[in-house]
Amino acid sequence: MQASGRSYQLDVMKLFFALIVLVSHTDAFIGNNTKFVIPHAAGWWGVFFFFIVSGMLMVNSQAKRQPDSASPAKAASEYVTRRLKSLMNPYLSALFLNFLIFRLFLFRQGERLFLVDGVQILTQALFLSATSLDNFLLNAPAWYISAMLIVMLPLYYLLSRSREFYIYIFAPLTAIFTYAWCFNQENHYFAFWQYYGLVSGGIVLAVMGMSFGAVSWMIAEKLRQRTGKACRATVTALEILLYGLIFYVWFSPRCSAEPAYAVMLLMPVAVAISFSEASYISGLFRVPALKNLAPVSLAVYLNHISAWRIVHGLYLGRSYKFCLFAVLVFTIVHCPFYFLIMRIAHLIWEKVKLFD
Repeated sequence: MQASGRSYQLDVMKLFFALIVLVSHTDAFIGNNTKFVIPHAAGWWGVFFFFIVSGMLMVNSQAKRQPDSASPAKAASEYVTRRLKSLMNPYLSALFLNFLIFRLFLFRQGERLFLVDGVQILTQALFLSATSLDNFLLNAPAWYISAMLIVMLPLYYLLSRSREFYIYIFAPLTAIFTYAWCFNQENHYFAFWQYYGLVSGGIVLAVMGMSFGAVSWMIAEKLRQRTGKACRATVTALEILLYGLIFYVWFSPRCSAEPAYAVMLLMPVAVAISFSEASYISGLFRVPALKNLAPVSLAVYLNHISAWRIVHGLYLGRSYKFCLFAVLVFTIVHCPFYFLIMRIAHLIWEKVKLFD
């Protein structure tokens, strides 16, 4: 790993998958004459990648944790609280910007937003959109963060109680069981707000992805122990083969659920190789400037729906190519305002802390 402890290769991939999610949400602009085909279940697989990385980094953080007297329950609570604090400013800043755009278009259409309706945003503001309590989704993709935080709490608890049990038994079995369950649902896919018993589809996907993430961490640890040139060359060839096959299948116009789910099993291995930096390819991503891609990818992920709302409100009916380009442009335009709101919120918070 690099001195910073971060894999810049994964940061580049996060931006790539954030853009894949953006493209998946432009299906509303596809017309009868559109030749472009959005990759099969693109948004679903993009979020799956994010969950794998979240689960892998959770295990990595716990493995580096210094032994202390904190109980597993307290350790889990502290970890999730830290993650919540780190995400709160970008999450709420994007939600605020989305609300402004939403309100602006209501005003443009001559409609009003009554307080009794507006309070529905509280569910999403409290990071509970993955529970399907929120039918007022201003920033729908943010359900991923909600599901991740909810699922992290019990998973980190189990990880803290017994790392070996979690990594070698619980996580692999849970990943396979939930993987099989997902595939056997009607049409093989489901919306995150659909409920199955006591949990939503988003929670199930989070459990599956983060469990696969633990498997990825285990593979990465094994790879780090093998540093010979022959091994690195083999791992490099394997990484190229895995990502090549995954993207070839997902981007193929002939792709359906069956082949997509098949190569889905390859993603945790490919991500593990990227995280381990056992491949020569990792050397291409050691440029220090790439560390800035982490907040950029999050900005794209959190703000593209607001951009989509603008394009949908102003340009619906134009060509797909134009609308896709417009969503990208408005997403880029959103980002400076998003970072400005984050900066202002941070300064206000620092001022408030002075009075503690």
